Amino acid sequence: MPFPRSTAASHFVAGMSGTIERFTNENLACKLMDIGVRPGSSLRLVRKGPFGGSWYVVPDPPLTLPTS
Repeated sequence: MPFPRSTAASHFVAGMSGTIERFTNENLACKLMDIGVRPGSSLRLVRKGPFGGSWYVVPDPPLTLPTS
């Protein structure tokens, strides 16, 4: 279920997905870029931890690892 354009991820609820336009949090940006998520990538929020804790997100479509 898509969310209106240009909405902060902090307003997402479980099941919502969106495309990253830009990062506003440097710490989060580093963590996401470490796993290959860049601006232009799509993510789906599976669930949020209680009290502003961790988020479980899934790249949409899932990232694939290169094979040798």
